[in-house]
Amino acid sequence: MNRTVVASWAARLGLAVALVAIAWIVALPVVPPDPVPTSAPQDAFSAQRAMEDLRMVAREPHPVGSAAQGRVREYIQARA
Repeated sequence: MNRTVVASWAARLGLAVALVAIAWIVALPVVPPDPVPTSAPQDAFSAQRAMEDLRMVAREPHPVGSAAQGRVREYIQARA
């Protein structure tokens, strides 16, 4: 093979590796952390505890002024 052809392919391969590395480094801060379990201290946010609350609040529609809204409000106040 011609030396310039090999150098050209090596340069292209190096560029491709560099682009993949840059893309990985740029995307790293976007990756969310692992959810914190319910066994976490009460003063720390726990995604699993929040999901339990969300399931209760989102169980049924609760428009303003309805009895369902009152139940949701009472649930949230009791959790605080």
